[in-house]
Amino acid sequence: MAKVKIQGNASGTGVLTVTAPNTSTDRTITLPDSTGTLATTADVPSSITDNGDATAITIDSSERVGIGTGSPTSRLHVYNANDHVRLSVQCAQNTGQHWQFQSRNNGEFWIRNDTTGSNKLIMDATGAVTMPSQPCASFGWSSDISANSVIPANLIRVNTGSHLNSSGRFTAPVAGTYWYGYVGMSHNNTNNFKVELLKNGSLNGNDTRAFTHDVAYSQNSIFGFITLSANDYLEFKPQNVTLHSNYGQISIKLVA
Repeated sequence: MAKVKIQGNASGTGVLTVTAPNTSTDRTITLPDSTGTLATTADVPSSITDNGDATAITIDSSERVGIGTGSPTSRLHVYNANDHVRLSVQCAQNTGQHWQFQSRNNGEFWIRNDTTGSNKLIMDATGAVTMPSQPCASFGWSSDISANSVIPANLIRVNTGSHLNSSGRFTAPVAGTYWYGYVGMSHNNTNNFKVELLKNGSLNGNDTRAFTHDVAYSQNSIFGFITLSANDYLEFKPQNVTLHSNYGQISIKLVA
């Protein structure tokens, strides 16, 4: 196997001379030592061609790099007319994480974790955006819930990421702003039908308590946004009344 070795001298300098085609002007790349700086764009060849003399890589005077195009319009411009355009990024301090940004020839754009091979964000040709891993849960209950008991999740409809358990506790996997919503109906006659949102086991405030003052089968609801830290958890609990089976739903989702 043939090899090319470029080595600086003892003073830490070295020179690689590239003769540009169809011109008598030489282009020079200066190889610095470990404490030096890279060559300026004026020192770098304006383009690198493949074996067929087609432009493969271009570096223009504004330090824009074009791959597959001789006219880059952004800092890194990758073009392939017949296939996908991909940009992979790896953090030098965390070599186990590889992120890939890809524009596909069907009009889709997606961001994925190359290590797991799973898509984290997808935008289709219409501009619709989906986030397959976004924490989201929705559930109901199949039997009456007695007063002062946490509403269990025994009818789980959605549980993206498995952050909701059957006891009805949703645990935040990351810090952020979450949307929550509850609607339910009382089973027995009462003057005060309350359902509370609990954060880490305690009432989160009167503004997160659903309330109605009516006869049997009265309904109430509550919804809003709440800021959670990682591992904070949410639960809902009826007060002073038995909650009717089936006629209710609870939903929680990370939104920001």
